[in-house]
Amino acid sequence: MDISLFFWYNIYIVKKTNNYRMGLLLMTWTIVRIKKELQKISDKYDDTFSIEVGINGRLTRTLGRVEHKRVSEDIFPVKLEISKQLLETSTDDDIIGVIKHEWAHYYITKITKKNHNHDSSFKALCAEIGTHGTTSIRVERTVEIESKYELICPNCGKVVARYTRKCKTTEASKVGLVTSKCCNAKVTLKQNW
Repeated sequence: MDISLFFWYNIYIVKKTNNYRMGLLLMTWTIVRIKKELQKISDKYDDTFSIEVGINGRLTRTLGRVEHKRVSEDIFPVKLEISKQLLETSTDDDIIGVIKHEWAHYYITKITKKNHNHDSSFKALCAEIGTHGTTSIRVERTVEIESKYELICPNCGKVVARYTRKCKTTEASKVGLVTSKCCNAKVTLKQNW
């Protein structure tokens, strides 16, 4: 058995509105289980789910995605990924909802060979399989994103902004064009790499 297919965690926190539930959990969502769930949905449509499935630890804002390949005018799904963070922090119902949502992207693209995003055809398919056509799940951040750049107020020392990549604001701060709201002072740029 390939250990890379399994992720084991001892503590989980699920945020629903303002209530936190804490407990012990052996994470049961694996690539194998996700594939079974996808095939179960595909069976209802006489389809064989045939693309690669992965768990992606870099997806922090997106709960899942389907990657496509373009061949002339046609688009074909090639890989479906689910957020590791979603699997770590969400309920089974939420995870199944995301899996169904991503399956709908896969299936409608496979059938029509076009990208439908969240148009009316996609939303109709989502309603048919019993999931939302839009994203409606909040996931707790389990991995802190390190910022490469920080803008710091020189008067009070407060970090007024963080950036993971270079942008116009970080460049403008180098020449003294950015001021802090707290002290109205020209911020200094700190590079964390």
